[in-house]
Amino acid sequence: MTTGAGKGAVRNIQRHAGIVLAVACLVLAACASAKDEPAKSAAPKAENTVAPVEETLAKAGAKQAYTTDIVRLIAGRTIYGTGSTGRTFMIYFAPKGSMKMSAAEGKFKDSGTWKVEGSILCYTWRNPKTGDDCEKVFILPDGKVVYTTAEGKQGSFDAFGEGNLENL
Repeated sequence: MTTGAGKGAVRNIQRHAGIVLAVACLVLAACASAKDEPAKSAAPKAENTVAPVEETLAKAGAKQAYTTDIVRLIAGRTIYGTGSTGRTFMIYFAPKGSMKMSAAEGKFKDSGTWKVEGSILCYTWRNPKTGDDCEKVFILPDGKVVYTTAEGKQGSFDAFGEGNLENL
């Protein structure tokens, strides 16, 4: 993609891909929970929300990305994605570890730093409302890139562009 070309098309693709991914994840999660759900007991049990998401990704053929893969995917690029809450975002990941983000149709902006610890991508934001986070990154067989949060929620990196395409 070249600077200024196709931004509207990329955003439309992001929205549609995010919707398709969200529906697919909901269907997979509903099927998995219906199949594996034991008879209800009187005592509530604590749920491990991370393992089912990662198991579902593994069944779909996803491979966890490791340090070199993650750096190659994001460094020096603008990433258009869908967060674990369903909101879209854009982040420019500078090669030396700084980043700038825009979300909520440009109404929310933040900056901070990123690093890869082992095989985990971690963010530290300036605005405490953004919330620092670390995520496991997975690559699906079709090339789609998704991530899981520590709480077991899933988001996606829907499109990649070289450089700071949005002047973030």
